[in-house]
Amino acid sequence: MKKWTLPVFLLLLYSLPYAFLAMYGDHALGTMLLYAPLAIALSLLCLTAIRKDLPWVVVPGNLGSFLSSRAFLLRYQGEGWDVYFKPFSPAGFLLLISAIALGAQLVWLFSEQKKKAAFSKKERKSP
Repeated sequence: MKKWTLPVFLLLLYSLPYAFLAMYGDHALGTMLLYAPLAIALSLLCLTAIRKDLPWVVVPGNLGSFLSSRAFLLRYQGEGWDVYFKPFSPAGFLLLISAIALGAQLVWLFSEQKKKAAFSKKERKSP
């Protein structure tokens, strides 16, 4: 397997419009349960990036997810979306969801890197 296939595959998986699908389900079905797959999918992608030592994939991946969700939102937002996500506009709510997801992943990423650095420092000290 080529060295670049896993990062490209992760970026492609990140580029799915997770936030739009959750918002669409929230509006169409009236349930917030579809935000759980958003959180699970982005957590699994972040975990894979951490485990495979590809932390640089997280930011462009989230950007790809935001942009694809934004494109779907502009194309397919239905009637009543303007008032459903009050006090935010649909685009503002999408931005909020994407920012929260990116922030959570960056916190996780930095805490894992801190643990890894502390572990390697501990390894160097032991005889």
